Amino acid sequence: MGASWQDSKLVSLSDRGARMVCENELPRGTQVQIDLKLSGRQFQVPAEVLYCIPAGDAPGRSRPQVGLLFKPADGKLINMLRRYIEKRSVEAACAREDIALNDPCLSWIDVPQDPWQES
Repeated sequence: MGASWQDSKLVSLSDRGARMVCENELPRGTQVQIDLKLSGRQFQVPAEVLYCIPAGDAPGRSRPQVGLLFKPADGKLINMLRRYIEKRSVEAACAREDIALNDPCLSWIDVPQDPWQES
């Protein structure tokens, strides 16, 4: 079976994997290469399909969804994704509660300025 491209949409993201809406179903165990674009940064991540939810499993779901486990060559990507998710979560919480990102109450939270910088 040859390689093919599928246009997909990221539904959820963790430092270890993702859930994506895809054009076609992918069988469990399929090895894939994911191209992620997050905050202007482009990443290619090898991953494995853990599950596939067929299209139509719920009203309004016209495309299948797959759960992916990232399989990076080293832990750097996982650490960067974790920092990115932490930073975005704090930013979203602050926006929701109308707290400035430089508010002193955030001093106890270790949020990196640049999550893509290797530590």
